[in-house]
Amino acid sequence: MAWLRKHDDSENVLLMRRACAGKSINEADDAALDLVDQVADLIRDIEEHAAQTDLRARRLAQDAVDRLQAAQGHIQSLEIERRALEAGMNEANMRFLELEKTLKRTETRIAAAEAHLSAAELQASAAENRAIKAEKTITDLTDAIHDLLRQKRKGADFIAAA
Repeated sequence: MAWLRKHDDSENVLLMRRACAGKSINEADDAALDLVDQVADLIRDIEEHAAQTDLRARRLAQDAVDRLQAAQGHIQSLEIERRALEAGMNEANMRFLELEKTLKRTETRIAAAEAHLSAAELQASAAENRAIKAEKTITDLTDAIHDLLRQKRKGADFIAAA
């Protein structure tokens, strides 16, 4: 409003009447024309200032709209990126759950295989013990048969010698 204060000519109107009071019509007309010129200049200044203010306001508004649109575009990009990341996380979670199930199944199979291996080791140990006993029995039988055959030969040799 400072620019308007410098053009405040309300006092000039009173001064104009006083100035025109003692002058001729031509002088009064010249003074009135000067005053009209000053008012016209003042109106032009006001209109120019209003136009500049309007232009500045339009530029500020357009700048705000541009920044808002850029921000909205950035927000949309971030939303798309967030959705993609969420989809990736969901996929990773699903994969993790599948792997966890697979791990549990594998652990169960390993435990079953270990139990089966223990049972097989026990069976093998029992079979080995039976084989050792059988081998000893065969050895004992073989020895007994040899002893019997020797005794028979001795008995046959004793009978033949007699």
